[in-house]
Amino acid sequence: MRDVVPTNGDAESPEDEVSDDESSGSSEDDSEEEMDEDTGEDDVNVPALGDEEVKVEFEAFPPSDQDQQGLVQLLVRLFHKESVNVLQLVDEVISHNYIGSVLKATSGDPTDSDTDDDNDDTVYGITSVVNISNISTSTPSGKNSSSDSFKSDIRKYLKKFCDQPELTSILDNPANCVGLLLTERFVNIPPLLAPPMLKCLNKEVDTAVRKNMPYKFTHYLLISKSVCEVPPNKQSPDTNSLPPALDFLNAEDQVFQQHSDVVLSYPVPNSDDLVSGNWGKKDASLKQYRTVLVMTADKYKKAVNSIAQIFNVSNMYNPATMQS
Repeated sequence: MRDVVPTNGDAESPEDEVSDDESSGSSEDDSEEEMDEDTGEDDVNVPALGDEEVKVEFEAFPPSDQDQQGLVQLLVRLFHKESVNVLQLVDEVISHNYIGSVLKATSGDPTDSDTDDDNDDTVYGITSVVNISNISTSTPSGKNSSSDSFKSDIRKYLKKFCDQPELTSILDNPANCVGLLLTERFVNIPPLLAPPMLKCLNKEVDTAVRKNMPYKFTHYLLISKSVCEVPPNKQSPDTNSLPPALDFLNAEDQVFQQHSDVVLSYPVPNSDDLVSGNWGKKDASLKQYRTVLVMTADKYKKAVNSIAQIFNVSNMYNPATMQS
């Protein structure tokens, strides 16, 4: 169990349920490093519908087998029905559970004998990193090992939508070690949770590197959910064109973008528009995009430090630093 991360928030579930067919087809020592406790956060009041406040206390845990379906539901939307074996990606995360954390809601009362029964096993978020450079070719036929096929799937996916020399030169260079950064969470969970989970991840990666595990990354690659607002009574932008600016569903991804050497965006094909969060009759639609961000390991660590400075209790609702 990682350290408790207390907050109040509206934990809104992902867009749609994922069927078993979609999730399966779209597809050593534990590092007990604790999350930093230097954020000093108190309870955060997040307004909910009808002027209500939803008080939720979250706790971070190592990924486990019981989290498999919840993780698939979170991660499958990154690739939106493309031919990526998300189930295998999730199994990789779970089998290397000394790296990364899953976010769950807890009762928050350690004296309550029924705490375990009251805890919610829903996976509200994941912060982890997966090595997508080391692809095994140990099978007799010379083809990729079945356990590594998701890595080839991800590379094919990136080539399909981001076939640009600035990206392929990094992915195809055998001297590079690229980590796929996973930072998915339910919408409306505040970015206040991002700094402690990222710092915990960095400690775990450092521990793994000291043990000569394959986590000495030269680059980090993040596939971020991004959107473009479509005003009421207006048509959605041409699927083959990009708007002048995109907003990120995870606000901290804006900071990652500022530290990235490669920034490539593309519209999500055959996707429905999202709806902005005010739930009014004149709410704008949000055209879905994905933005691939690649940064060196040094710039990634600088980005995490910047995220920790920006997303804290004192300014997390400051319009200058937060996205609506």
